[in-house]
Amino acid sequence: MDSSEQIIKPKPKFPTITQAWYITLIFFVVTIAVAGALALLINGGYKDLREFLGYTIPLGVVCAVVLMFQKHEFDAKFTTLFRKFDLQIIPFLLLFVLGFGYASDFIMSLFPMPEFMKKIFEEMLSFSVLGFLLVCVAAPLLEEILCRGIFLRSFLENYSSKKAIVWSAIIFAVLHMNPWQAIPAFVVGYFMGWLFYKTKSLLPSIVVHFLNNVIAYITAGIVGVDFTYNKLLPWQTNLALAVLGVLLAVFSVYRIRKILAVKEELV
Repeated sequence: MDSSEQIIKPKPKFPTITQAWYITLIFFVVTIAVAGALALLINGGYKDLREFLGYTIPLGVVCAVVLMFQKHEFDAKFTTLFRKFDLQIIPFLLLFVLGFGYASDFIMSLFPMPEFMKKIFEEMLSFSVLGFLLVCVAAPLLEEILCRGIFLRSFLENYSSKKAIVWSAIIFAVLHMNPWQAIPAFVVGYFMGWLFYKTKSLLPSIVVHFLNNVIAYITAGIVGVDFTYNKLLPWQTNLALAVLGVLLAVFSVYRIRKILAVKEELV
């Protein structure tokens, strides 16, 4: 074949999966460095402030820097990812969170947290203004910008949709840095990735992330981080309810697919 006839493969969009792992590693390193600096600069009774800044500064800086490198990769501006979506899916987003949340609670109850992890979660989910802003506002916004808006957006250009969504969900799970969050985070991350793929908007995944974290935050604040329904009901009843939770989540996905399919036909 003549060289002039050879098909030139387009340059992969930044970041690729490998590059995304490097970015994730950089985030962990920056987080450790910022945490050390904050421990020296802010001491005394400002634990909530240290935790808030120790999370938002590293993740915010990483997102901002990566977006600077990525701004020439796409014709459309990043802000277009905050486009409107069909509000009819919101009730089913909530049903998914509730259904999967109950099933996840049952599964996680089979693998109890060690005491040191309980203490970490108790501190993170303790009631405070900054605690709420961290868990329920900053985390949904910044993590979705990174995992879906930056990573998945590029992955969808470079790989098959399934591979792109799976890898973005894996990285999202790893960001949580513990198996008690990582396992359910992968499933929810896959769902949020699928929502981004279907709607081309970050808003539905941010809504899911917000609802999931708000419910977890309120529940932990009221009954404790190690609460499970197994403590109240026989395991057989909990198993049946967990199955119902899975069915509710599946039904929610089905209804969302139907709503979005109608939307696509109209467009």
